[in-house]
Amino acid sequence: SSSATAASAGGAAVVQLSLRKASSLARVVTSIIATSASSSTSTGYTVRTLRPGMLLKCHVEHNARNGLCVTFLGNVFRGSIDMANLGGYWSGVGKMDGVKDANLWWKDVFVGRLKTVSARLIAVDPATKIIRLSLLPHVLALSAPLSDEQPNASIVPLPSVGSIIENARVIRYDPGVGALIALPSDSDDDDAMDVDGDVGNAKVFGGSAVAQLLSNDTYRAAAGVRCAYVHISKAMDPPTKEKGRNYRTPEALFAKHF
Repeated sequence: SSSATAASAGGAAVVQLSLRKASSLARVVTSIIATSASSSTSTGYTVRTLRPGMLLKCHVEHNARNGLCVTFLGNVFRGSIDMANLGGYWSGVGKMDGVKDANLWWKDVFVGRLKTVSARLIAVDPATKIIRLSLLPHVLALSAPLSDEQPNASIVPLPSVGSIIENARVIRYDPGVGALIALPSDSDDDDAMDVDGDVGNAKVFGGSAVAQLLSNDTYRAAAGVRCAYVHISKAMDPPTKEKGRNYRTPEALFAKHF
């Protein structure tokens, strides 16, 4: 070949390399590298060698009031998926069939075959051994979140930057911090939890990991609720006399309106 000829002539051989596409990397699941000869304990990773971006098969160990506690890589490591990374919310209106407590809807979702899910590692703190994972579709897809300008049949997109949202509903109030608001659905129906569509044969944003979750009716309903967080510092305009100063919205005033 030409490269071999160049090498034999004393020149440098040129080796062509190609990088894998993000869509291909997003499907790579991290598995146990090796196991001990005397036990099934994972010996391939330590908490210091875990890296954000890894896609992991996780087992739901138990439910918490703010998310899920999971284990992965042979049940050696424990992490959590907080409610902001579950990929769904309850809007506070409508019904969720078969759910005992709509505020803790995930307790009725991650059971049976959904006790094992694929989640992506987003944060590791070796000092405290805190590990966080996510089920958000764009995180699983290693992509930017979809917006209204990028519609997708399987995922309800977020509004574009600069959009003005009307008739949003406060679904959680955090004193002195901010409020979580549910954005209105595109349909005229007041039931924001009603999400139609069969994702069984559709090309799902986020791949098979998201498709598996959307196969559950309750999760699909929760995934149809778009939410945003309003920090107290961005919630209200300062009074005219306070403009130009370092104004902070009083907590009592914020609580009154939110």
